[in-house]
Formats: sequence, C-alpha cells, structure tokens
Amino acid sequence: MAISFPSNPNVNDTFTVDDKTFLWTGDYWRTLSSAVTFPGIIKDADNDTKVEVEQSVDEDTIRFSVAGTEKASLDASGLTVTGDISVTGSYVGLSSDSITDADGDTKIQVEESADEDTIRFDIAGAEKMTLDSSSLTVSDSVSADHFSASGTGANLIPSGTTAERPVSPTAGMMRFNETTGEPEWYSSAMGDWVNFRNAPVINVSYLVIAGGGSGGYRRGGGGGAGGYRNSYASETSGGGGSAESVVAVSTGTDYTVTVGAGGPGITTFNSKGNNGVASTFATITSVGGGGGGSDTGGSLNSGASGGSGGGAGATDSVYSGGSGTSNQGYRGGSNASGSPYPPGGGGGAGAVGGNGSGSSAGAGGSGVTSTITGSSVTRGGGGGGGATAEGSSAGAGGSGGGGAGAGSGGTSGTANTGGGGGGNAGSGTTGSGGSGVVILRYPSGLVPSISAGLTSTTATVGNDKVTVFTAGTGTVSWS
Repeated sequence: MAISFPSNPNVNDTFTVDDKTFLWTGDYWRTLSSAVTFPGIIKDADNDTKVEVEQSVDEDTIRFSVAGTEKASLDASGLTVTGDISVTGSYVGLSSDSITDADGDTKIQVEESADEDTIRFDIAGAEKMTLDSSSLTVSDSVSADHFSASGTGANLIPSGTTAERPVSPTAGMMRFNETTGEPEWYSSAMGDWVNFRNAPVINVSYLVIAGGGSGGYRRGGGGGAGGYRNSYASETSGGGGSAESVVAVSTGTDYTVTVGAGGPGITTFNSKGNNGVASTFATITSVGGGGGGSDTGGSLNSGASGGSGGGAGATDSVYSGGSGTSNQGYRGGSNASGSPYPPGGGGGAGAVGGNGSGSSAGAGGSGVTSTITGSSVTRGGGGGGGATAEGSSAGAGGSGGGGAGAGSGGTSGTANTGGGGGGNAGSGTTGSGGSGVVILRYPSGLVPSISAGLTSTTATVGNDKVTVFTAGTGTVSWS
C-alpha cells in the first residue's frame, strides 16, 4: 500500500503506519522497530537515551546521548567527551589533581599546593621522583641499560665522607668523597674504593723461596736452604725477619716470576756443594742456598754463603759454616776437628745449622711455617751433614724439606721447599737442593694472565686467589 509521509520532517522525526515506525534521517525514511533501528541506532522507548552509529549517511561517527543530551562521540580521530569523567573501582582513584591507589600511598600528584606546578610520584608512602619546569629529581637509584645526557651543564653524583660510603657497595658505584676531595668508584676486583685519577693498585702478598744448596762431597756439610721472603699477614721471613711489605702492582702490567732450581748434587771427590738458584717476583729476589763444604781444606771446607749458609766439611781444623742472608736465612753449622770428623749441617730459614760434635754430624736448621696457601706448610729446612768413614753418624735434615746426610750419597731437599741437600762420606751423589717456589695471594676478583714457561696452579681461598708457581720463568699480570 502507498504511504503518505509527512512533508518537511525534521531529522529524527518518526512516523508510524499500522505496525511500522519510520525515522527521518534527513535523507530518507528508515524503518524502525520499537527499540532497535538497523543498522544505525540503539535507543530507549522515548528516544532520548541512545547510541547512534551515524546521523547522516557515511558519517562514520558513533554518538552517545543520555536523557536527550549528547555526552560523547567517537570517530576516526578520537574520543570526545562532554562533561566530567568519573572512574570508580577498588584499584584506582581519580580526582582533579591526583591519581591514587585504593589505600592512597601510591599516587601521582599534579600539585600539593596551589599553582605549585610540580608533578610528584609516590610509591608505598615515599616520594621517589618529582618533575617541575627546571628539573627531574629522583630520590632513589635509577636502573637503565643506557643513560645519555646532553647540554653544556654538569651532572651531580652522590657526595659524602669516607665514613658515609655505602655499607655494601657493588661494582661500578661512583661518588664524590668529601673527606679526600676526590671522586671515587668501587672496584670489585680490588674490593675497595679507587680514586678516579689513579689506576687500580693491587696489593699482592708473596712467599718467595729460592732453590736450596746441595751437600758437600766427602765428610761433606749439609746444603743451606734457599732464601725465604714472606709478606703474608703477620708471618715471619727467614733469618728471623718480620713480614715484609706487600707488592703494589697495576692491572695490565707484566711482572717477572722465576722459580729457582736446587743446586745439583755432586760426585766429584773433595768438592763443595753447588749453590741453589735465586727465585724472583717483581722486585723481590730470594738468594739461593749455599752448598755444603768438603774436607779438602781452606775455602773448600767452609760452607758456602747463600740464602741460608751451607754446613762446614770436616778435617783436622774447625771451619765455620757459610753465612746466611739477612732476613732470608741462617748460617750453616761448623765442623768438629779430628776423627771421626763430623761435618756441620746446612742453615735453615728458621734456625742455624747444627754443629758437628763428637761422633755426630750436624743436623740441618729448621724451616719456617706459612699459611699463605690456606694450609699450614713448613718450608726452607737445611740439609744434614754427611756421615764419615771414620764413624761419624749422619745429620738429619731440617724440618721443611731439608735432606738428611748419608754415608753413600745423601738425601735431596724436597721440591718446592728450597730445602738443602744432605752431605756424604765420600761415595755416591750428594743430595741436591730442593727447588724453590713463588706463591702469590691477591683479591679473588682479579684474573691472572700467566705466560708460557711457567708452571703454576691457581685456587680460591676465602676472599682471595692463590697462585703457586712451581717451575720456570716468565711473567704474570692481572685484569
């Protein structure tokens, strides 16, 4: 049937015929049901609260009207709201000057007082950051993979006295030290704060022991122990010396290390023993142990001087043992004159070599104990005087690697103790001196670089690393 629509309708006017309702869009009459218009509108019964997809053809705008007033519209460019916004819920509060959580202790404030113009960020009741027209201020640590600053101004870093340094610093922390008037940074390798203008300096404790001397041939005196120098903790050096100063080294610099060999045993009749070879670390040198004397007379009877001196060989006259080196070792023992011609023992790092007496050759002097490796070890014992064909008994080796004397041959000093070798009665090979050792102890954060030519092991002991060099010569550096 034909429908006669009203002439000159207004937009959104409706017209009902029988059970059909029509809406004037401004261009055409659109069929409506009682509540929903397809495709453009959802509305209530009195048409004053509704959602319209468009008011004109291809407008592409969604409009929200409440009680006859348009409150919001959404189009391709954004959302437009007319009136106040109120957000409710247990998780957030919103007012004119702040956004807060439910209990009000975590929030963003636009201002705390009138026209302050400062944005404040609070976390769990503490203000962590503020932003105003001149600066951003952070009241706690900043964590970032990359930080870049620009401009011609300057950045401020934390400042305080030496006593106010962080209790538990971490690697890379920077601050200005008000006590020294210098900026500083924390080095985990050093375990300490380092001045900016100084290269990191590492304090290295050391135990440097030279090779021991070998025993003398025929009524031979014992070999002296290698020189013993120690800077670890409050321990002692050889010869009764106190602990020396640690060596301060720089990262990336090579330092020479040499482990001295023991003096080789001898087979030549009436010959003095061989001295041991010096051991070194950087500027520290320990002198090789002195060889034991023989019975030929004169200078050959006296023990040789060294780190610790060799014992005297026996004859009809009394001869002295060789002298030790100050703060490295003790002198060797003297012989006793006449049959059965007992020779003297080699000097040790911890005591003078025993004198030959009666029918007994002198024992080697004792060594010195150190815990630089984490274990208590005695090193640097002197070699014992040899037995004689006339009936003198051989002397014992000194504690700490000294070799005992013998009738035929002689016992060698223990490797890597610098112990002296034992003398003999006149046959076989006399005891050779024990090789030396270089032991370094330094902060565990450092990584050693050791050149070819050195034999070594490195272990962690508490907060330190310990590197033990047992043979060779080369260099060590740290990074």
